[in-house]
Amino acid sequence: MTNENPYQPPESDLSTGVGAGGLNEKTFNHLAQGQKMAIYAIVIYFIAAMSVSSIGGIAGLLVILALILALIGLVRILLGSEIGWFAKVLLFVAMFIPLINLLALARTNHIATKELRAAGYKVGFLGVKGGYSA
Repeated sequence: MTNENPYQPPESDLSTGVGAGGLNEKTFNHLAQGQKMAIYAIVIYFIAAMSVSSIGGIAGLLVILALILALIGLVRILLGSEIGWFAKVLLFVAMFIPLINLLALARTNHIATKELRAAGYKVGFLGVKGGYSA
């Protein structure tokens, strides 16, 4: 009979800066935080679009808030991703075109999800499951 605990969590070599998934901590933080910001921006865009008739001018402020959140999230995802500079520029410019910006956010969210899952992290509906350090 072995004395090994089957419920023991996996261990990582923290000296290399690479976690269990193979991404270094900085890249992981960029992707995870950027993805959460992009998801929240999409939600705020939809809330603003649905409530424009009832709250009027405040919906415009929500759109501005969502744009700022989306731009920060986009930059963070693009810093952590491995896509080319031309695609990065196109995605950034697309953020200023109405409705196309939602497609650009969905695309960058897909890129982040794909890279995080390939590295072994669990990604749920609202981003990476579990915590990450800021």
